[in-house]
Amino acid sequence: SWHRCLLMDEMPGVTHLKIGAREWAYLGRSVLVGVIAITMTFAISFIVHAFGAIADGATANAMWLLTLLTGAMFIFLIVPAVLRLSLILPAGAVDRPLGIRDAWRMSRNLGYPMLFAVLGIAIVIALTQEVLDLLLNLVSFQWYLGVYYILKSGILLVALQILSLALSIGILTGGYKIMLERGDPAGSCR
Repeated sequence: SWHRCLLMDEMPGVTHLKIGAREWAYLGRSVLVGVIAITMTFAISFIVHAFGAIADGATANAMWLLTLLTGAMFIFLIVPAVLRLSLILPAGAVDRPLGIRDAWRMSRNLGYPMLFAVLGIAIVIALTQEVLDLLLNLVSFQWYLGVYYILKSGILLVALQILSLALSIGILTGGYKIMLERGDPAGSCR
């Protein structure tokens, strides 16, 4: 619904919960992208673990380097690819046919800008969470610890997670709009 609201300038109702064919198709597309992401993660992990088996008995520094390499490969290879493939989600939200192959082809050079936007959001959300934790720790809630934990865990962290999700959806929707503005020479998305 959020993609649709952003792309079609629709206003959601008070309760915008509706499950129809569009929503089931969206769920299917989400599962497809998830399966591809898990498969890519498994492949990268398998390769790195194979090198780890070769380096069995290596020093702690070598294993630390291998772990760092795995993380870097995940962030800089898998996440941009998954973001590019995830552009089928906003297309499905506005009932436009866009397959995985077309999304990959049309989103060339969009993976890393979307990745850096997601990383920027993650940094801002993490810093905001730390500042809120610091501010809540400065205030003495010793008289009633339940209020403290409700504020910290229940309200503020949930609000930050919702904000993070909304901004991430905005990144995908923006990436989809940029992809459409570039045009599709094959005309498969119009």
